[in-house]
Amino acid sequence: MSESFVFERGDEKSIGQMVFCDFPFTAAYFDSLTGTLYVASGVAGEIFQWDDLTQLPYTIEWKSKVIVTKEFINLGAARVIADYVEGSPITFKLWADKELIFTTELTDGKMFRLPTGYRSDTFEFSVEGKLRVRAVHLAETPSELRTA
Repeated sequence: MSESFVFERGDEKSIGQMVFCDFPFTAAYFDSLTGTLYVASGVAGEIFQWDDLTQLPYTIEWKSKVIVTKEFINLGAARVIADYVEGSPITFKLWADKELIFTTELTDGKMFRLPTGYRSDTFEFSVEGKLRVRAVHLAETPSELRTA
């Protein structure tokens, strides 16, 4: 399977990141007047609007950078904010110290518990599915998550 990548510019606090996708394209154009990204794909160079909500979505798979905390902690709660639709779950995974410690399928944006019994200062997480994911919130406790 061919892969393409897009560099997502960061804000003042981050430099950005590379996002890989399984939709191969050979060229891209950003229309700064409309804020729309177009890509060319296929032998004939068909033009597609990136992130066109009227089209069927591709499966996305996104993994965070390595998150390093100041102290050893146990992340205890999480929430994935997405445009959920019936029959289309999001798979969430959590790594601590480069070891996969938790996987679950989500069908709504409700808070969920993460495993106990570990403490780490190095975390990563990923989301995968055919939905638009808007945010992922992680916290040590459910009460901390409610204020996020």
